[in-house]
Amino acid sequence: MAADTKPSAEMTQPPPVDVDDGCSGKETTTAVVVQREKPELLRGLSDEEIKALEKKLLRKVDLRLLPTLGLIYIMNYLDR
Repeated sequence: MAADTKPSAEMTQPPPVDVDDGCSGKETTTAVVVQREKPELLRGLSDEEIKALEKKLLRKVDLRLLPTLGLIYIMNYLDR
């Protein structure tokens, strides 16, 4: 890899955040946020359009998984 090329994902490091876990007092943690380029198919879409597509996809996945999981749950109950 040449020295003048830069990776497509840029890593930014936000300031540390105080986290209260309720047991041992406060702890400090740091998160790494990775910002990546959008895939070619999504580059022309606005953030609102991407959120609408995500919602539509989640609905489709839910409609395919939940009936199967419900059936598995019922079969497990009947097997007892």
